[in-house]
Formats: sequence, C-alpha cells, structure tokens
Amino acid sequence: MMRTIRKKAQLFIRRPYDLVRAFILFVCSSLCAVSLITYDLHDQSLFFYSSHTTTVHNVCGAIGANIAALLMYIFGSAALVSLLFLFFVGYMYALRTTWMAEIDRIISFVLLTLSSCALCVRCGSSLQAGLIGHYVYRFMATRVTEPSCTIILAIVCACSTFIIFRALLIPFGYVCLKVALWILHQTAFWRGLLYYSVRTVLVIVRG
Repeated sequence: MMRTIRKKAQLFIRRPYDLVRAFILFVCSSLCAVSLITYDLHDQSLFFYSSHTTTVHNVCGAIGANIAALLMYIFGSAALVSLLFLFFVGYMYALRTTWMAEIDRIISFVLLTLSSCALCVRCGSSLQAGLIGHYVYRFMATRVTEPSCTIILAIVCACSTFIIFRALLIPFGYVCLKVALWILHQTAFWRGLLYYSVRTVLVIVRG
C-alpha cells in the first residue's frame, strides 16, 4: 500500500516537469518552424555575410535567421520534417508516454528525415539539399543505380509517414472506403432504376 502511494506521489511530482519539458519543446519547435518559413537566403547569418548593411527579413530577427540558416545547412529543405520530431517528443512528454512505447514512430521519424534529406538532393535545383542529404544520397548512390535509389527513398518516406500518422490515416482510409462503397451502391441503385424504368416503358409501348 505504501509502495503504491509512494509511486503515485512520484508520478504526481514528475508531472509538472513533464509539462514544462513539453512546453519548452513546443515553443522551440514553433520558433524554429516560423524561422524556417520566413527563411531568406540573403539574411546575415553564420552561413552568409555581406559587407553591405541589409535588412533581416526573418520574422524572428537575427536569431531566427541564424537558426534557419543552420537548419537549412544541416537538413536542407527537409528541415521542417525534422521539426516534426520535436513536436512529437513534446507530445510524448505531455501525455507521459515512454520512449519504448513509441519506438516504431521514433525510428520512422529518423528514417523519414534521412530519406527526405536525400530526396532533396535528387530533386536538384527545385529543393535545397543539406549536409545530411548529401551524405545519405552519396552512400546509397555508390551501391545502387540512381533510379533505384530514388524509388527506395520514396518507399521509405511513404512507409515512415504511414507508421507515424497511422492513427489518422487508418480512420481516414476507412471513411474514404465507406464513401466509395456508398457511391457505388448509389450508382448501382440508379442504374437499376433506370434499367427497370426503360424496361417498363418498352413493355407498355409493345403492349
């Protein structure tokens, strides 16, 4: 009995710390997301310097410009995908979920980030590639052909996304299936009604 009370007391004491951690992660990830969305390549940062005085276009100011430049250098255009992991960790702390309980999603987040970074390299000029993307794509390109590399990365992205958002995708897919079956049922009903109407008219005309 005393052991149970002590365990509940420890969980109650740890609860505020988990909420604080979740709040800090949500704030940091939101700040990074806003910095990335308003990222400007020509803002003064650790990775770009100009002798001319320029206005910082990033909403979060000079700090946001440096954060966005660092994330873009490491992850490239897939940096927003990597921020989903911070949101997810904050979600875990908020609900007090253990790491082992969500190990499949954690691994999927890592695979999704790596494959997305590598696909940015494959897309070329349309997306900015980061340091991780270059290393991953170079590692795979030396072992398989470029078309095979692209297909493998796309499959990894799709499977990882499904595992991460399975709680949303499975009900959504079920709803879509029900709607499709309803449409088919209605189509069959109207086709049958039209068929029997035409048949009745022909019987009347012939009779």
